[in-house]
Amino acid sequence: MLENENCGEDAQSHACKVLEVMVLQCKDTVSQLLPRIIKTVLERVTKTVKMKLCRSMCLQVVIAALYVNPIGVIEVLEKLTMPPTGEPVCSQFFSQWFKQADCVRGVHNRKIGILGLVSVLGRCAGPLPAYLAACAHEIVPAFLALFSGLEKAYQTKASVDSEDDAVEEAEEEDLEIEEDELESDEDDYDEDDAAYVENLAKMAGSHLGDDDSDDEDDDEDIELDLYDTPVDSDDIDEYAEFKSMLLGLQANNGELYAVLTSSLA
Repeated sequence: MLENENCGEDAQSHACKVLEVMVLQCKDTVSQLLPRIIKTVLERVTKTVKMKLCRSMCLQVVIAALYVNPIGVIEVLEKLTMPPTGEPVCSQFFSQWFKQADCVRGVHNRKIGILGLVSVLGRCAGPLPAYLAACAHEIVPAFLALFSGLEKAYQTKASVDSEDDAVEEAEEEDLEIEEDELESDEDDYDEDDAAYVENLAKMAGSHLGDDDSDDEDDDEDIELDLYDTPVDSDDIDEYAEFKSMLLGLQANNGELYAVLTSSLA
């Protein structure tokens, strides 16, 4: 689908999300397919992209792959070149990823971005490799943008969940009241009372109509955020993973730790 120019970018965005879910959910099964998957999504980015969402979802596939298998994916990225210039893909990918960190939306996308970058940095045994050295000054700002946006996204999600719970409780109370009223009026009910039947029909119609307004969501990246993956589990704490990575670098790779924290001084 990503290679088919006749497919719309909306459909291609969903296709990228499916690929990302496959990478995260079936990481052992799809490991041999990662080179083909990465090549396909990055070739799509090099072509005309009108929707920011489509470009973002293409990059998300690679970021998810980096989280699952950073060493293998970087090897693939280092072998790929950008058509038609033939420039290496690796450094350009990381630079573009860091620059658009403040444009990432949704809880899942920000979380996988943090985890993917933590996975890459945590496996650096010495100084920053060449593909990261050129954009070293963008690494910490990217982390800050992702964490800042994630905190707000969590707050928004908690607020929405709280409102949904309140609405659900209110609907349950209304239903109980209606049932009590129907039971109390049961003896007085007249089957020939057309007005009563019409009123019931209107009540039923209003409840059915309430569902339609919630089904349409114009925010596509929120819709795509609804896909569930192992990363979305509460067992995976991105804050703890980030802290562990920094402490590991501080203890075992002082040079890289100094580079990353120098911008915070």
